[in-house]
Amino acid sequence: MASPSKDDALKGFQRLSPNVWLLERGESSHINSAAEPANGGVQSPSTIVLLTWMNASPRNTARYIKGYTKLYPTARILLVTNTNIDIQFRSDAKQQKRI
Repeated sequence: MASPSKDDALKGFQRLSPNVWLLERGESSHINSAAEPANGGVQSPSTIVLLTWMNASPRNTARYIKGYTKLYPTARILLVTNTNIDIQFRSDAKQQKRI
């Protein structure tokens, strides 16, 4: 089985900037997360912020996304990525602009 590409891993996500993507789960996320505790009575978050490690592969990113969508099917996911180029060659100001 082939590893998912970046496009496959981020299917359904809206790109907000070069390093930030958002998976919007609809307005039901706000209602259901507050009204229906999930996972043994633990209240579901309305938003999950997922910060990947440097140069995370699409396959690993997709695995984490799948895990969180399974645990919290109504939560939106904000995904922030980075690369070694961001860390080593871009100034702090340029990195902040990319976010």
